[in-house]
Amino acid sequence: MPPRSARRAIVATVGVLFAVQLATALLPFGLGALAPLLRDRFDLTRGEVGLATTAVFASMALLSIPMGAAADRLGVTRGLGIAGVLVALGVAGMALSDRYPVLLAALAVGGAGYAAVTPATNKGILAAVPGAGRGRAMGVKQMGVTAGGMVAAALLPASIVRSGWRPTLLETASAIGLVALAGAWTYRRLTGGPGRARVAAADGGPAAPVRRILALGAIVGVMIAAQHAVGTYFTLFLVDARGVRVTTAAGALTLLHASATAARLGWGYVSDRLRGGRLRTIASIGACSVVGLVALAAGGSTMPWPAMLVLAAFLGASTQGGNAVFQTALAEEDETRAGRASGIGMAVGFAGAIVVPPAFGAVVDGTGSYTLPFLAVAGGVGVASIAALRLARRSEPAAAGNSTSGAPIPAAGGRREGHQDRI
Repeated sequence: MPPRSARRAIVATVGVLFAVQLATALLPFGLGALAPLLRDRFDLTRGEVGLATTAVFASMALLSIPMGAAADRLGVTRGLGIAGVLVALGVAGMALSDRYPVLLAALAVGGAGYAAVTPATNKGILAAVPGAGRGRAMGVKQMGVTAGGMVAAALLPASIVRSGWRPTLLETASAIGLVALAGAWTYRRLTGGPGRARVAAADGGPAAPVRRILALGAIVGVMIAAQHAVGTYFTLFLVDARGVRVTTAAGALTLLHASATAARLGWGYVSDRLRGGRLRTIASIGACSVVGLVALAAGGSTMPWPAMLVLAAFLGASTQGGNAVFQTALAEEDETRAGRASGIGMAVGFAGAIVVPPAFGAVVDGTGSYTLPFLAVAGGVGVASIAALRLARRSEPAAAGNSTSGAPIPAAGGRREGHQDRI
């Protein structure tokens, strides 16, 4: 266990990364809360609302690999600064947009910034936190994503209704930029400068096989697709299928994100403790997501409102709660090139968020029902969960073989047994 002073430094560093993650998540995870307002302001179909999410995640997918490489070369501090400035510019562009194509361009700029957030913050966790505590540390950091969604759902719709679209989003952009730049400066102070925040790729030996990273990225991509199908359309579903007000739907989305925020820490803890580590935890997350999505498709429009709120919390814990485990699994595939591994994995992973939201909306526009697309997403998550289990089983023979040499045994998903470090 690290000495007390080292533990305090780790806690402070993880707290800084949490704050940056929360601030920058206001853009991609605020879109679900803003979906009814976007539809009304720009006179959009449901498919076009989904395309707004696609604009963010297409940019993220295209730029995740170069942004990951930049995090490895430039270090965490500069990566955080670049991310914050670009996300703030994207939100400011949203505020000033009067036409839908301009809105999409602004969202793409914000997506470029968010592409830099994931590798920089993942690399920051790996640099600051020893082995067996990383799942929980990543859980705390990733709580910032859903906390950002929760803050967006709780504050942005009501503020826009009260004060207007442009003032609210310009203030939000300013806050994002300030938090990210302050976080970058604080991280530099805590870690002793950019040298300690940067891990040179040349120091780590040969790179991890890309094929395995791509396979894991594909599994994560399906999970992220489900996450953004729910995040984008949950409020629209409540408004359209149940006839609730926008602010009421935003309140239910706030509950969903609150549940997800707690679950990210919980799933991270499970992945640190579960034999088989990250991959078996990912399969468990997927199984819970399937249950929640099927329940939403089958009874979401008719169940009593208290039951709907319980389901919202369950969907938050399952469909939105696994990102800490996803990110840790990807980063641990190549620890000395964590930015590269995160970038490659998330370039594949974000593909799900590019394709599924507009396709989901188009199906709803064509059929007038949310049932079929929710069931289709549940089926995809089920397949991905089985694939995660198969990938975990392939990892186990190699881990068992390594045990004869006396070296620490890597658990499936990259976790190394034998470390008892804590945050």
